[in-house]
Amino acid sequence: MFVPHRVDVTGKLHADAPNELAIEFASARLEAIRIREAHPEHKWVGFNGDMARLAVRKAQYHWGWDWGPVLNTCGPWRPIRLETYQARIADLRIDYGLDAKLASASGQLTAKVEGSGARSVAFEVRMGEEVAFERSVDVRGDAATVDFAVDRVRLWYPHGYGEQPLYTVTATLLSADGVSLHQATRKTGFRKGELVQEPDAIGKSFFFRVNGVDVFCGGSDWIPADSFTPRVTAEKYRKWLELMVDGYQVMIR
Repeated sequence: MFVPHRVDVTGKLHADAPNELAIEFASARLEAIRIREAHPEHKWVGFNGDMARLAVRKAQYHWGWDWGPVLNTCGPWRPIRLETYQARIADLRIDYGLDAKLASASGQLTAKVEGSGARSVAFEVRMGEEVAFERSVDVRGDAATVDFAVDRVRLWYPHGYGEQPLYTVTATLLSADGVSLHQATRKTGFRKGELVQEPDAIGKSFFFRVNGVDVFCGGSDWIPADSFTPRVTAEKYRKWLELMVDGYQVMIR
């Protein structure tokens, strides 16, 4: 359930006849029981539901979760699509650190490239209408990587401790003649996060410090908003999360 699959069907599609995609699913419950019984040497440890659930990589709440019902579902739960491309950006990665004064961010932007015909990648980091960084680099092998820096960086803070400015990072894949082949965009908030574990009277501390500020991580435990995940829309997710924001919660599990 947690592993996406990309399959090349170039040689399998028919231009003059209907194309059908068929997916065969085994029973997750029966498969879980089979795996559990095949490994009696393993100690299956959990606190609720059928412990066989631990043997399969499927949403564990389908076996019951806290106050959620037991509803073991089957079938695709995310959109299935047909893609055509000459070259594409398969992944856009942002690695960075802040300087000692938390005044600038620097690091690397990496675009992983699939396909042929791509010559270069144009990277851009933007805050609203302001361009904080831009540079084009050639594709080397299956990736393009560039060092970047953003001065006078606007820091991201947890809700209630400051603002949450988000920078938009864009990578545009270009052909040799400058034609845009594909584009990928990510949003990121620049911040310094630390897990503080220091000796104290009863052992050691365990709390988070963001941009030098100690944060109280009051929040909520979330079980799925619906037993049938595809029925939950982006609007429903946002409405639930806005309830947390209005209550000044800063962490969700």
